[in-house]
Amino acid sequence: GRMKHKAPGHSCLRPGCRGTELSGDRFIFLIDTSASMSATDVAPTRLDESKRRVIQLVDQMESGDVAMVISFSDRALVEQSFTDNRGLLRQRVHRIKGTNHRSDLTEALRAAAGLANPGRTSQSGTNDVQVAEALPATMYIYSDGGFASVPNFSLGNLEPKYIPIGAEAPRNLAVVAFTADRNPEKPGQTQAYARLQNSGGDQAQVEVSLYLNDTLADASQVQVPAAGEAGVQFDLEN
Repeated sequence: GRMKHKAPGHSCLRPGCRGTELSGDRFIFLIDTSASMSATDVAPTRLDESKRRVIQLVDQMESGDVAMVISFSDRALVEQSFTDNRGLLRQRVHRIKGTNHRSDLTEALRAAAGLANPGRTSQSGTNDVQVAEALPATMYIYSDGGFASVPNFSLGNLEPKYIPIGAEAPRNLAVVAFTADRNPEKPGQTQAYARLQNSGGDQAQVEVSLYLNDTLADASQVQVPAAGEAGVQFDLEN
């Protein structure tokens, strides 16, 4: 017999739950398409790696198995409802594109639970489907984990497997602030200032380039400490 999982959503999403083989005969593939999934620490991108892994599992499906595909950022999109057509599933996975949105698992879980459990409907607009009978399904969540926990969410018949995508300690640098202003003490001179943030675990030496109308105005070497910030200033004449 199968165990029914009624724990809150976040308790089952431990990075240790690595699912690499199919379990059962009904599958729900949740693919994170939020902005961070376009990171390239996994080549070519985290999203592409997720899609590749889902297609690997689709290839393992046997006759009579059914699967559905849901993409999610801060909203959920049912890319394909339950089908046994593996070619169609591959096609739907291939066409998934990344977004610039943040990641929120709540809508995706609600859509999956609504489609997999009777008496519930998904909240994803035109994709509302009522299911006649409750059948267990294994839900594979492919994400870099950049979402908040989902407390008090009953998964019903869904057994979740979380597959983390991305390097554990990626090199991550960003320009988090930028300003430009005239220098009040020196007429005709403008100062540009940028703040850099390093979320990685190692100190980073980077070259920062400032362009003015697509022309290189200045460049500077900056050291940004691990898990810290650094500033860089440019003085522009005229």
